[in-house]
Amino acid sequence: MAKRTTSGFEQIAAMPWWLGILIGLIGYVAIRHGIGWYLASSHSPVLAGMGRMLAAGAYAPLAWILLIGC
Repeated sequence: MAKRTTSGFEQIAAMPWWLGILIGLIGYVAIRHGIGWYLASSHSPVLAGMGRMLAAGAYAPLAWILLIGC
């Protein structure tokens, strides 16, 4: 019989509540501010342009969904 694998959501749900909130906050800050800053500081014009777009808030809804989901 095959062993059932657990999804990422199930693993986070099994953790203590404060750890889920911490993971959500770290993910929110990483998506909302970190990725755009990292790409904007790139030497490639394409990546720098994507970084400026992300810094303007293109992925803000995804960051909120991650925070609420955790």
